[in-house]
Amino acid sequence: MRGLRADFQPGIVRFQTGNQGCCNRGGADRGCGRRGQTAEAVIVLKEGETIAPADGKLVVLDFNATWCGPCKQFAPHFDAVAKANTDKAVFYSVDVDVHPELASKYAVESIPMVVYIKPDG
Repeated sequence: MRGLRADFQPGIVRFQTGNQGCCNRGGADRGCGRRGQTAEAVIVLKEGETIAPADGKLVVLDFNATWCGPCKQFAPHFDAVAKANTDKAVFYSVDVDVHPELASKYAVESIPMVVYIKPDG
């Protein structure tokens, strides 16, 4: 994937696709969405919900937004990986408009962005 960048911090590995398409935070292209389209293996984090402890498993967060075209294109790939790895990791879909505090905590600058939280971190 062109433009893929990895940033490493203790316990956290972040991957983001960079500035591709409309999806810098606050982009104007509306009309795509992910709600209701995720696999059962992906937990869609709703308003007021938090990320639950994963009992020694890797936690994988997909930061996205309903208006983001590249997020909609990435969603089926994220879902397929989640289905294939439910025994190894817990997968979350996090809408940056619903959870701006999580987007800020993990320094989300563009979407889609995937964050891996190691079990010990």
